[in-house]
Amino acid sequence: MLKNKNPIEMFIRTYLDEEEILRNEISNEKLEFGFMFSFPPGIEKGHMMHVFQPKKKDCVMISIGTQINSEQAKLLGSLDEEKQFFLELKKHFVQKDVFFRIDMPNARYEIVDQIFLKNDGIISKNSLYKSIRRVFNCAMYGDILLSEYCSEKMELNDFYEPKNFEPSTDFSLYS
Repeated sequence: MLKNKNPIEMFIRTYLDEEEILRNEISNEKLEFGFMFSFPPGIEKGHMMHVFQPKKKDCVMISIGTQINSEQAKLLGSLDEEKQFFLELKKHFVQKDVFFRIDMPNARYEIVDQIFLKNDGIISKNSLYKSIRRVFNCAMYGDILLSEYCSEKMELNDFYEPKNFEPSTDFSLYS
């Protein structure tokens, strides 16, 4: 292990490396450390997610951002339908006990979970992955909900076109 490194940073890097999902480090003056990773493991085009520790905080944050593509945003149609879609998302995020930011004008949202460190400054691999799955599953719910809202306005074959649903995967660990 490297000297002068934050122990939680080393643990998280190791956890991400073990699952072969670590992609890049995040360099930001407001963070103790940060990593980009792809989830779920074993899928070529998973979702890019982030794990980071804000400076002077005793927690680690897990986040995922979703940008609704312009075709799907158009398919949402009316402002009322768009508001209903985002309202359903908000209700789901509250139910799943995650933080979120919704930017309706730009058709995007971010989901965030936080894990507070134990007294010894450590986090278990199990705790980290439970949080990652919670955030990831919330994002998948958003994708599924968006598909439902757009389904009446799309041809069946459009659901299988990667250009309409990036990244093109079913996100199942068992497929």
